[in-house]
Amino acid sequence: MRRMERRQVWPALLLLSVSFSYAWAPMPRSRVQLQASLEQASSQGRLPQQLLTGVLSQPEIYQDSFLMGFIRDLGDRWTSSAWEPQASSREALVAAVRSFIQRGQQEMQLFNNYVENELGRIIGDPYVFDLRIKILDNGARKALKRAARQAMMDEMLAQSKAKRAERASVTNTA
Repeated sequence: MRRMERRQVWPALLLLSVSFSYAWAPMPRSRVQLQASLEQASSQGRLPQQLLTGVLSQPEIYQDSFLMGFIRDLGDRWTSSAWEPQASSREALVAAVRSFIQRGQQEMQLFNNYVENELGRIIGDPYVFDLRIKILDNGARKALKRAARQAMMDEMLAQSKAKRAERASVTNTA
């Protein structure tokens, strides 16, 4: 059997030590902390209305998989003779979704709800997933990331102001 040199052994030891430390690490959050983070995520997951009615209301900015997910999500409510799922081009898919959205307010609300469910998570965390998976247009991706960063900064500023006000009230009463 061939003897291993020191430089060949250290990567294996490093991986072994990392795996053991990860396996023995305690769970970082308590049940109360998890509940608070879930409540915070649900309150943050709202897209700004100007994005929903603006750049995010255009079906051509989304990837094909995003639009197909919308159609699958609709199920029986999707009725469009302009689009066949077997043999279709991107233009036909976008045109079919656009015609569905333009039918009325209820259809537009269905599309906005789908966009909110799929992309609303980014408002709480701008780096939760890569937007290139869902959005084709670079300008729309930038606008959504900008709104997510703004919401995150607004939340941090509100927390900072609340702490300052709490400290000020403690010093005033003392």
